[in-house]
Amino acid sequence: MYKLSDNNPENFSLHDCKATKLIIGERTLTFEFEDGFYLCGTEQTQYTGRSELEFDLAYKDVSWNITVYLFSKTDDDDRMIRREISPDRFAELLNSGAELEFLDEYKGYGRYLYDCIMWYRAGEIPRTEECQIIIAAKDMTYRWNEVKNI
Repeated sequence: MYKLSDNNPENFSLHDCKATKLIIGERTLTFEFEDGFYLCGTEQTQYTGRSELEFDLAYKDVSWNITVYLFSKTDDDDRMIRREISPDRFAELLNSGAELEFLDEYKGYGRYLYDCIMWYRAGEIPRTEECQIIIAAKDMTYRWNEVKNI
């Protein structure tokens, strides 16, 4: 489907990019980005347009490979409650209209940690939750068709 690919994460930035779909395969996890992600190391700021990021998961059982935490404020004070959701529930949220905005990413030792914001657009008032994702993967591949200047 995509003409171009690269597996060097230093060439890309997901900062401020929004994933709009998540596909869980037998040994893969794929985020789809309608608006793409950014290319690093270019003289002019560029992004890819529609694209995807696929993780080659480290373990056969998907629940061993991905941990997702959502953080919600309580009604009675300023505390945050952290709750873990299953990979299937996470995919269900993304595949039914929520968007995952990537803020920070950390990589090392076969682990990828992302600090994100989940955007929920259902209803009259959009709402957000902070989100943290930890993925155990052997490798990751960025895929896209074109490069656009900003």
